[in-house]
Amino acid sequence: MPYHISPNGSAGGCFSYSYDAAGNRLSKEDCEGVTEYHYNQKNQLILLDSPSGKKQFTYS
Repeated sequence: MPYHISPNGSAGGCFSYSYDAAGNRLSKEDCEGVTEYHYNQKNQLILLDSPSGKKQFTYS
């Protein structure tokens, strides 16, 4: 089950994070928008989808 962290009292303070049960970050929301993180079955980051574009990662 994902959980969310929204720090209090931060300077500029518009960000929050969500994580899965394995501790992988699923999303980050900030003033620029939402960034999503996607993982393979080995919990390796395979796709980062942010407001500035997508970035794929491969492992051998």
